[in-house]
Amino acid sequence: MGKKAIALLSGGLDSTLAAKMMMEQGVEVIGLNFVSPFCPSCRTAGDGGESKIQTAQRQLGVPVRFVPLDEDYVDVIRHGRFGYGAGVNPCIDCRIYTMKKAKKVMEDEGADFIVSGEVLGQRPMSQRKDAMETIDEQSDMGGILLRPLSAREMPPTKPEQDGTLDRDRLGAITGRSRKEQFALAKKYGVTDFPTPAGGCLLTDKNFAVRVRDLFDRQDEVLFRDLQILQFGRIVKLRDQVRVVVGRNERENAMLEAYQDRARAFLMPENFQGPSALILGEHTEADRIDAARMILFWTKKRPTEPMLVWCEAGNRKGVISVTDPYPEGPLREKMI
Repeated sequence: MGKKAIALLSGGLDSTLAAKMMMEQGVEVIGLNFVSPFCPSCRTAGDGGESKIQTAQRQLGVPVRFVPLDEDYVDVIRHGRFGYGAGVNPCIDCRIYTMKKAKKVMEDEGADFIVSGEVLGQRPMSQRKDAMETIDEQSDMGGILLRPLSAREMPPTKPEQDGTLDRDRLGAITGRSRKEQFALAKKYGVTDFPTPAGGCLLTDKNFAVRVRDLFDRQDEVLFRDLQILQFGRIVKLRDQVRVVVGRNERENAMLEAYQDRARAFLMPENFQGPSALILGEHTEADRIDAARMILFWTKKRPTEPMLVWCEAGNRKGVISVTDPYPEGPLREKMI
């Protein structure tokens, strides 16, 4: 009976090539993609109408299982045991977390081992040899995690030892150069792949400032709380109160979608302008200030009266504002 592998697919070139190498050796491949709110570009359609993962799936011709990250992933971000990169990216902890989930999928699918497109030395935090060893140990891989692109630079895994794979046909790629990957892509006929770039929002330094601010002021944090931080201009109104003001129609719609009983949503009533969301336990004065912020970022201010619709829990009504929030204090409070 043939062997089966779970191949982690990000939509990037490396993970596609790793899966191709397995298929070349007669291994049945099932793709696994972790759905993360911090990698929206992986599922955003490009010029061709496909997302990165859709393009990879089409070129491989394999089934793909999509597994969303659970709420407990917030704790991985907040309490990274093995440190962070440039932002709030606990890359080693993240790999441990996802590898444990991948192992569960492997068991559910009756597969024999796990395949990752990681390249030894390509990324400074999670793709060092010692970091990879830590990931293997902490996720209890026991030799079933194979990194085909760099396999001959690493200790043999179980599928190499038991004869499932010919180790001599696996890669020995190290470092950040992409020349060998491009040559493999040509060999395998992989023509559609994204330009190499960091796709995880947690690596962004500006986003990291917002996340740390949230962790400092809020004990219980959910995915939804973190997702809001991706949108708009965020202003620190008071110690525990933040105002998010949209920058375009899409963000205005997203802010409205994130409204709940604990958040106040504001939008212009009789003029064209951005929407806003108030985070934290707020007062009437806070709602008035948020309305004035909307007016500040309104390109064409109407004649008086300027009305802003506000919905905060069961409280609904119109706020009348006459002047925008002053620019100096506003700029100083932006996060």
